[in-house]
Amino acid sequence: MKEPIKRRSLRLLNAIHILHRQGYQNLSCYFSLCPENHWQLELKHFNDMYLDLNGAVRKLVSFKVENALHSSKFGGNEYFGWNDAKRANTFELAELIKQRFPRLLLMCRQQNFEYTGWFVHMLGTCDVVGLPIFSYSKDKQAKYKNTGTWDSKSLFTPPFNELNKQNNQEWLWKSDIDVSSDWHYAHRPVIDSIKRQEIPIYPKYPSFTNCHITHASYWGGAIYYLQTVMGYNNEADYINDRINRNVLWKEFELIYNSEGQLHLLDGYLSREAIKKYKSRMTHKTLQECYNSLRDLELLYQEIPYPFPNPFFGGTNPMHLAPLKSLGSE
Repeated sequence: MKEPIKRRSLRLLNAIHILHRQGYQNLSCYFSLCPENHWQLELKHFNDMYLDLNGAVRKLVSFKVENALHSSKFGGNEYFGWNDAKRANTFELAELIKQRFPRLLLMCRQQNFEYTGWFVHMLGTCDVVGLPIFSYSKDKQAKYKNTGTWDSKSLFTPPFNELNKQNNQEWLWKSDIDVSSDWHYAHRPVIDSIKRQEIPIYPKYPSFTNCHITHASYWGGAIYYLQTVMGYNNEADYINDRINRNVLWKEFELIYNSEGQLHLLDGYLSREAIKKYKSRMTHKTLQECYNSLRDLELLYQEIPYPFPNPFFGGTNPMHLAPLKSLGSE
């Protein structure tokens, strides 16, 4: 690669680094070579990148944002095809990116210390050996090299989400759901988007934190899933169907029993079903409710459950909405 093109490309990478420092830490890069062998950089949201089962970086299109593809063609300083950016310095280029990709930048304004740390390491390596490319060897294992020589130092794998697969089902976990504005509704966009995505992104059980609000938002999302995806509008029907699971339970349990946590929601909904619908429940369903409550009390009578949850801590410690049709709200 010619030295001027490398220098101009590094200017772009440093501009992205400035944006990370300004708080746009989910602004991520996909590096590649076009068929004409020009270096390319595409700006993506962090959650629109993932590692496949072989460790290779792949892209999704989950966010409705601007197309942000840069090529080193035409001297490498027509950033994203902008003729007026040729003489822009690093800080000016960062400002142009903010002005011309506003939807993307708005989406990416969030803390992501793991990715920005990787980016700093990558940037330091590029200063010495060349520009990064996500390339793959014949055995399909990801190798992160550069456009200097193919024998130069590989880069560490970026910390993108890893693809999960069980039987024939593939999915990604999402753990960075923002609950700072209104935690009651924070999970709804994630659940609403599940059926629209090429690879579904499921909310991850927040066993990485003891934050009560984060767990309340997660379980509120489970209630919303039961209402909108599975069509439940009362707790008694839910408990009855838990006895005889149908095909719809496969995805629900994959999401909400990923770490064996679903028995806590079962217990809470059993308690609610007894309180509201005891007189209309069958003996079998009622007995299932009592068994659920008894088993939970016995299981945790000596060692309490370690995370905030829907069952322990009062009649409704998560302040969950009732399981009813959303149309009746």
